[in-house]
Amino acid sequence: MLGWSDAVVLDAGTGAVRRVFSAVFTGKSSLDVADLRLMADGRLLLVSSTRRVWVVGSDLEPIERLDPIGPLAEVPEVRGSGITIREYDLEDPAGGYLEEEWTWPDSGDHGCALN
Repeated sequence: MLGWSDAVVLDAGTGAVRRVFSAVFTGKSSLDVADLRLMADGRLLLVSSTRRVWVVGSDLEPIERLDPIGPLAEVPEVRGSGITIREYDLEDPAGGYLEEEWTWPDSGDHGCALN
């Protein structure tokens, strides 16, 4: 479940909280982005809020926490073995965007890296 301050993973059988991941929003509904998504054939969970993106392994341990400089312009796009994060470029007077790529190895390791 993804709420205002956190994403919470619950145990389907007991309802117990298994893991909590902090979310960061701007408070402006026209800007805020919120998304939970399985990727890498269900091996990874992508948790996205406007100012924070988590990549979580199947063991519910965080693999990476990304804190973009600007707010996300849209929900991160999953492409092949990675994600593309598009954020507003706060230093561009023309209102441009920055893109960041994050990839994971096909082997299933968690030795992921930002490109």
